[in-house]
Amino acid sequence: MKKWILCLAAFIVLDLLDLWPFEQEDTSTLYIVETLQVETGPETVTFRTGGIEGTGADPASAIERLEDKVPGKLFLRQARRVIFLKGAERYLDPSALPDQLPAGAYVYRSAEEPADLEKLEPVLTAQEQLRKDIPTLAQLKNGILSGDPVLPAELEGEHADS
Repeated sequence: MKKWILCLAAFIVLDLLDLWPFEQEDTSTLYIVETLQVETGPETVTFRTGGIEGTGADPASAIERLEDKVPGKLFLRQARRVIFLKGAERYLDPSALPDQLPAGAYVYRSAEEPADLEKLEPVLTAQEQLRKDIPTLAQLKNGILSGDPVLPAELEGEHADS
């Protein structure tokens, strides 16, 4: 019985002093990103998701700007894909992308911004389930480290203009 009382007391202390070993977050406040678009310009990086964009001098400042604009808290841990736009994959090292992006996120490149991302996402989800050759963020990073670079999958023209 003493053990149960001690456990309950420890639980109450942890809760009252907010000493949990992980950050507690109300899920209703999260802005969950499914697709993150990346664009680079002369001395700028732009991240875009759901019509909201953040631009900065480097990836960290671009993410900060994006976090300031999204309603709620930016949540990248469930992102399914990253799309490099207009040759951004040549200028931005994948290891410079936010650490919150999952290593299993699929990586694409496109010469232009997709016309209607809402229509494109279900098509990409279906392709990702069927095709096994779409590179992931982990494969891109490993390719750089091993000296055998992996290119993002080309976002096909018909889908980019949907």
